Amino acid sequence: MPKGTFGLLIRWSSVQIAHAPPYTIRVSKKGSPFLCKGEDKNDSKKDKVVEMHYTLKNDVGDVLDSSKGQAPMPFLQGHGNIIPGLEKAVEGMKAGESCDVSVEPAEAYGDLHSEAIQEIPKEALQGIDNLVVGMELQSQDEQGNSLIVRVTAINKDSVTIDANHPLAGQTLSFSVSIESVRDATKEELEHGHIHAHGGSCSH
Repeated sequence: MPKGTFGLLIRWSSVQIAHAPPYTIRVSKKGSPFLCKGEDKNDSKKDKVVEMHYTLKNDVGDVLDSSKGQAPMPFLQGHGNIIPGLEKAVEGMKAGESCDVSVEPAEAYGDLHSEAIQEIPKEALQGIDNLVVGMELQSQDEQGNSLIVRVTAINKDSVTIDANHPLAGQTLSFSVSIESVRDATKEELEHGHIHAHGGSCSH
């Protein structure tokens, strides 16, 4: 699970649901409505590198994350670098445009899954120092895929872990502004994500 300011936007490694529920988009530019979609070569469409400022709020209006005061978040459009509902909303936007987006759970981090919450013997976590509620641990599912789980309760002989994303089941509200759009490099397209400052990366 990527850490840092933009971690909330990145796909979580738990169950992802591929439905396409409705999401609403309210857009404005200098006080006037405009269409998010466009045909200009500098639109934020697939295979474009987009830099975006954003503020993320939950369904009760609490600010969960923001890029304010920091560099805008870069991502490769159309390659699943950010959650599906947000990626669809910014498709076709141009630099200088802004947009308010409400994304339903199935297009964000999915619904809450009760089977993703388990109580395990504390001895199964022997060797982990300073175990506390809220700690994130790396685990594996039955297919051997890596998962991030959170410790949600610690009892005398057991520990409760939760593989749901912390924002699972929540409708998320984004206020975004597109700062720049450029063509992706060949290497970025091959790797499916951007390279900072045009550099290379390892996998």
